[in-house]
Amino acid sequence: MKREHWLIVYSIGVGVPGWAWLCFNAHIPTIPLWHIAIFIIAALCIEFWSVRIAPADPHTFAGAIFLGVAIATDAWTGAFTAAIVAMVVGVVLPIIDKRPLDISTLGIRPLARASVRIMAIACGGWLAGLAPGWVGIALQISIYPLFIITNRWLRIQLQHGSEMVQRWWQRSALYIWSIEIIPLILAPVITIMYTTTPIWYSVIILVALSVVSVVIRQFIVNLRAQKEFNNTLTIVNAASRAIINADLDVNALCQLIYAEASKILDTSSFHLGIFEPNTDRFTLMVRIQDQQWQESMTYEVPMGDGIIGWMRQSMKPLLVFDFLKEMDRLPARPRYQSDKPPRSGIFIPLVHQNTVIGTISVQSLKPNAFTHADCEILTQIANQVAVAIVKARTFQDARTRALQLQAIQDFSAHLSQPRDPDELIGEVLRLIRQYFGYHPIHYIGLDAKGEPRLRLSTAESAGHRRMHQLLTDADHGIIRDVIRTRKIVLSNDVHANPHYLEDDPDTQSELAVPIRFANELVGVLDVQSAERWHFQETDVFVMQSLADQIGLALERARVFSAQREEAWRLNVLLQAAEELNRTIDAADVIATAARLPLRLLDCRRSCYLRWDQATHTLTVTATAGLTPNEEEQLIGQVYPESLFQLPTITPINVQLIEMAGDTGFIQAFTHKRLLMLVTRGRSTTPGILLADFDLAERNFGEREQHLFNGLAGQIGAAIENALLEQEADNAALLEEEIRLARDIQTSLLPDTAPHITGWHIKAHWRAARVIGGDFYDYWPLKGPNGAQLLGFVIADVSDKGMAAALFMTLSRSLVRAAALDGSDPAVALMRANRWITRDSESGMFVTIFYGIIDVSTGVLHYSCAGHNPPLLMRADGTYEQLRSPGMAIGVIEEIRLHTQTTTVAAGDVLVCYTDGVTESFDEHDTIYGVERLVQVVQRTQQHTAEAIVTTIANDVTAFSDGRIYDDVTLLVIQRDQHQ
Repeated sequence: MKREHWLIVYSIGVGVPGWAWLCFNAHIPTIPLWHIAIFIIAALCIEFWSVRIAPADPHTFAGAIFLGVAIATDAWTGAFTAAIVAMVVGVVLPIIDKRPLDISTLGIRPLARASVRIMAIACGGWLAGLAPGWVGIALQISIYPLFIITNRWLRIQLQHGSEMVQRWWQRSALYIWSIEIIPLILAPVITIMYTTTPIWYSVIILVALSVVSVVIRQFIVNLRAQKEFNNTLTIVNAASRAIINADLDVNALCQLIYAEASKILDTSSFHLGIFEPNTDRFTLMVRIQDQQWQESMTYEVPMGDGIIGWMRQSMKPLLVFDFLKEMDRLPARPRYQSDKPPRSGIFIPLVHQNTVIGTISVQSLKPNAFTHADCEILTQIANQVAVAIVKARTFQDARTRALQLQAIQDFSAHLSQPRDPDELIGEVLRLIRQYFGYHPIHYIGLDAKGEPRLRLSTAESAGHRRMHQLLTDADHGIIRDVIRTRKIVLSNDVHANPHYLEDDPDTQSELAVPIRFANELVGVLDVQSAERWHFQETDVFVMQSLADQIGLALERARVFSAQREEAWRLNVLLQAAEELNRTIDAADVIATAARLPLRLLDCRRSCYLRWDQATHTLTVTATAGLTPNEEEQLIGQVYPESLFQLPTITPINVQLIEMAGDTGFIQAFTHKRLLMLVTRGRSTTPGILLADFDLAERNFGEREQHLFNGLAGQIGAAIENALLEQEADNAALLEEEIRLARDIQTSLLPDTAPHITGWHIKAHWRAARVIGGDFYDYWPLKGPNGAQLLGFVIADVSDKGMAAALFMTLSRSLVRAAALDGSDPAVALMRANRWITRDSESGMFVTIFYGIIDVSTGVLHYSCAGHNPPLLMRADGTYEQLRSPGMAIGVIEEIRLHTQTTTVAAGDVLVCYTDGVTESFDEHDTIYGVERLVQVVQRTQQHTAEAIVTTIANDVTAFSDGRIYDDVTLLVIQRDQHQ
């Protein structure tokens, strides 16, 4: 039998005896009925204003009234009064508390509660009759709370078990003693007042008791509210500390939030989801159903759609006590359909800067499972969660961007190496899979007709065949869409894309990017993932950047292949020239020339014939590839020109000829079709070289023709020209890359200084080489109470040139990412230092000065990480150098920096500089120095910020006579005199 059924049986068993006694002993009261009504009304007021720890357990001193009536009149009248009050209160309180109403709630339990009071007063009256005087009264008063408390103990034991009894006693003992037991001593007082004074004195006493009941109730309510508030603060503080100390990882943070919520709520059904920025895509990061972890899922949630869409639009939480009763009154309805829908729930938006970034929902199959206090606590935690998630996502974005930049840098390094196109693409596909985990990855090229052809792929053989077949047979699909439109095609749910053709059954999302060079489509890069909604905007950006680099690299590879082919030809010719020039003996040179075709074109045999213009004959002077007998028979043989069907030999270097007749020469060579090379001198044609390939038909390509033409002509000049041309191409390519690097670097520096009323800002940057390692930057920030702040930074990388420029790009990005949340300068720089040391293995470091100015007050917070201390020139001509302890960043992972504070007053000038200014030197090796810089600033302090910067830069140039050995960077911040 269920506990609820046992409770009903117990209530009936308790209710029958009491009501039976009351009915059996019924008689006309000995006091007027209106007197009884007064006592009933007073008792009802006190009961309704009672203190209730649990809804079913009111703690009240109405028992003093019931006992007072019983002592003053008789036990039946007191029991009747108590029964009426118990019945009224037992029926009305469930209605007020909005508890489920049934026969048990409205009938059985009120009857049992009234019966217990009847039996308590009846037994007390019986004991009072056995002992006279005050002893009997004392027994009568003592027996009443014994019955009441025993009944509660038994009822809770039956309904909830021993553990709940213990918890009930711990929470209620103080209230039982102070409110229910001790006030029973007032019963004799009520009896005396009623029996010895007019009824109106008793009314005054009863009113006073009602007022005291109200005061006690309000006091305890306030006390409990304060306690709940303190508990809420404790819970929220504990959760906040846990969130603050958590790693900046969104997934780990979401799991931590679930763990913290589980400490205060029943989280058997818990959802935490996050919106992707600027989209309707909603990802459930934590999805708990029936205490079981479910896989995360992503779906579209338009603004205002369902409860989540309503929270995103209204930025308000929602507490539902019972869906069945409140469904028609809810501001939005749930989107889900379930066989076991929840009955109650809490829905909390994660709000950051007036934007809902996600939601938390906790639901239960039971009605009224959550309270307003639960909603308030979860809202407080959600406020902390939103900030933490935004910071974690910002950190992850910065780290992802840094990794992407590193990946792009590594790709650039690989793509810049000259290699075969297929080898280059294979390396690119391998790196994409290594860095980003995409699989499969396809490179689709275009044939001469513009049709797609699968060139390389990371798919297995079966997937490779399917993709090849799709490209061959189908006239539509994502790849053909890219070829037709020459635009990126992104499908984060391929099964919802009508153009998708399946080449891999595991693929859920696909990104296809065109590869172009000079507005010409050369191929398509296709990457796939087994996860829906896997590709983000950053993936599109990275893949498009890689595709652009691949297009350029393919063109370079094509040029490289042609150059390699040319280099091979030139190398062969160079070897031939070296062999021909190794000796000066004519016979040795001719013998060497006869052997060259066997090495250069892998022919079977060859011979050299010297031509006699006077007699128009050809004499065999050297052979290669023949047997000694064949060679002995041919050497010295003389043949007429007509044998080779040559009308003339002069204008052509390489020809395929047909031998005429059947001679000993033909017997030594296997075919009549031979390659003839005419070897030319400066003014004569000394002979020809014949090559036999054992093939009846043989055509020679351009490479072979160029090769033999080179042998026939100016071999040395051709090699020299090719090398010069190659060097010129390499020099032009290097110059273009350096120019592009400088353009990229200068684009990272601010175009213009911020315009702030009362302030003037001017910067100057000049690299010692084409590109440099100095940089400066500034960005607006928001301070407390909306104060306008300006963050600015000046830095100097430890090296120069391309390496310093790349390290400067990484440092600038990470410093900016670390500072944009408005952190204290030292904290921001220490955070950036950790990122830089973790992401860079170059061994380089950067000195940096970072300051934050409150433009309304001039208060400057700054931190100096090993950088040259800026000069703060006061309006009266004095100055100070802004120093703070700390080393350069990028050296070790954990450093200690400090933040200092000063004020830039009206008329003051702040001059920030790198060591390229103060460490410039003249022709006598005299250092420019800080003192000279101070003098220049003092002379120009009353001028504009632009004039100050120009004067300093010109003075440094004049001092060093135009020789710049280090990067020169200046940043001047000037405050108006009358601000």
